[in-house]
Amino acid sequence: MSLESSNNAKRYKNLSIPVKGSYYEAINSKTFRVVGSFNTQTLVWKLDCFDNNTHCSVFIGKENADGLISGHWTSKKTIRRFYLTKTED
Repeated sequence: MSLESSNNAKRYKNLSIPVKGSYYEAINSKTFRVVGSFNTQTLVWKLDCFDNNTHCSVFIGKENADGLISGHWTSKKTIRRFYLTKTED
């Protein structure tokens, strides 16, 4: 998953940093567009995923002090746990 700051600040509350990017799903060889936010107070990430312009899934996870983000990925009737490691390029 690759994310960067977004200029869509009006959509989110003051404590949230808007982000945008993409993620690659190896199981079906597809790249999905991601739009979301990171709440600097609660350390919660909410990432909405789109296939073309259709909302297809959402990642909601909390970051810990080591930069590990863990949470749930929800797609239609499927809910799975996920773990991501935050890195800076």
